[in-house]
Amino acid sequence: MKKFLTRIRKPDTDVSLWVKILASAAVIILGALLGVFQKWLDGQAFNELPVLFQMLDLTNFFGRFAIWILLATIISVCASSPARASVNTFLFFISMVAGYYIYCWFVLGFFPGAYAMIWVAMAFASIFLAFIC
Repeated sequence: MKKFLTRIRKPDTDVSLWVKILASAAVIILGALLGVFQKWLDGQAFNELPVLFQMLDLTNFFGRFAIWILLATIISVCASSPARASVNTFLFFISMVAGYYIYCWFVLGFFPGAYAMIWVAMAFASIFLAFIC
């Protein structure tokens, strides 16, 4: 399997440790910010949103599954190796889920634990799917 994947795309082994750490930190921050932003959009009534968000229909856009798959695919394809793709995609999803549910808990005052565990399981599934990408 490793030979097959190496023929498709040769891993970039010249990336320094600091670049890997910075890329992972950026992915964590992006995931957390997008998770909080999505929950903020979910919690706002349509009439209370800024006019720009209403015109772009961001609530509907970020509420769909396809945008998250697109972002995960971009993160995994831009990674230097399949292992880095797995790590960065997992960090993106787990920080997104954390940001989303921390906002639920501390700002909105509720925490749907069973529902959150479904998304945590999907974040763990992203490890394998990103490796394949």
